[in-house]
Amino acid sequence: MNSPDRKLLIACRWLYCPAIWCLLILLAISLPASASLFKTPEQEAVGKFEDGDYAAAATEFSDNYRRGVALYRAGRYKDAGEAFASVEREDVKADALYNLGMIKLKAFNDRKGALAAWTQLKGITQDQTLIAELDKRIAELRQPLSNGSGKVPAGTAPGSQSTGATGATGPSGVTTTGTVLQLPLQSKDHPK
Repeated sequence: MNSPDRKLLIACRWLYCPAIWCLLILLAISLPASASLFKTPEQEAVGKFEDGDYAAAATEFSDNYRRGVALYRAGRYKDAGEAFASVEREDVKADALYNLGMIKLKAFNDRKGALAAWTQLKGITQDQTLIAELDKRIAELRQPLSNGSGKVPAGTAPGSQSTGATGATGPSGVTTTGTVLQLPLQSKDHPK
């Protein structure tokens, strides 16, 4: 056998080795699983949020606004309120204060907390439609209650109706439906 044929035979011999094929198959199977190695923690959290695993997403979001939305969707209203209260990003500060006021009022019947959040929001927004809505809600909150507790009796939150749907909309499309607050994770907050 001449030298080039022998080299070709040696070079092709590995193709017949079962161990090499097993390693190649294992490598091919593990590649999709390792794709997450290239995602940032924020991207992982967005994926969990989109899959409906809000509690897990909340633990991974580093941004307080995103964490607040995830915590709200997970039913952890107190924690969501704390996250919204600590938002510092100017591009979502108005949304966070609006959401904080809604959580205070709808989840905890805390008129004073809602009033404080919306008064602060009114001081930072330039949106005249929102200011008009806040003026209306603040005026309703300042009306005295018959029980004097500072808490909203069930079903009497500003904007509540006996039908259970208000259609009220906050600063970035945040809407309320009866006593259920719908807080979307803003698309501008998704990492690219």
